[in-house]
Amino acid sequence: MNTPRDKSYEETFLPLLTAPAEAAAYIEAVIELDDPAALLVALRQVAKAHGMAEVARLANVDLSYGNQKS
Repeated sequence: MNTPRDKSYEETFLPLLTAPAEAAAYIEAVIELDDPAALLVALRQVAKAHGMAEVARLANVDLSYGNQKS
């Protein structure tokens, strides 16, 4: 029987990544997997935990190309 979860994985995990030591340990563990796709996901999760999309939006940066908007 599937019982509903109280929280999603992201709701639980992302706040942990706001601590620099936790984020660094997570990235280091993923690097050990030697999987570029997993590393990209991990970097995205750490960036999301730190609100980087909002920071980029406020700075008027286009994250899809890494270029600043004109």
